[in-house]
Amino acid sequence: MPYKDPVEQKEYNRLRMQRYRATHPEYVKQERERFKLWKKANPKYQSEWQKANPGKIKEYEQRARELCPTRRADTVRKCKYGITREEFDKMIQAQNGLCAICQQPFIKTPCVDHNHATGENRDLLCHPCNHGIGNFKDNPDILSKAILYLQKHSLVS
Repeated sequence: MPYKDPVEQKEYNRLRMQRYRATHPEYVKQERERFKLWKKANPKYQSEWQKANPGKIKEYEQRARELCPTRRADTVRKCKYGITREEFDKMIQAQNGLCAICQQPFIKTPCVDHNHATGENRDLLCHPCNHGIGNFKDNPDILSKAILYLQKHSLVS
């Protein structure tokens, strides 16, 4: 269906291809493979285009954030910690929406605490508690010394 307005035509084509891809998964697979081959054959194209079009990149990123504000956080969480949005939500529910250390309600999105040596996920922490144990290098001995120090210099008995 031809449109006189190029913006309307572009949106129509985008939606038409979106519907087609949803009903033809084999096409999507072929499309991805073609893109991988093209990208391998043209390694510098993307970086050159990004340097030449910084304004367009900002527009794309802004549009992506508007369309799905939690998508980036979900993707990072999946890559770094191997947990999905659903698993993350279950962790929050299991902790009753409270930090595992200070037992205060989360004000911002909680941090996934993990063992840096093994990569194993532990619990969810608020940002101050996560930074606190990070600054003490996840070392219980240093934390114990910090507790003794605070007790020694505390005004409250």
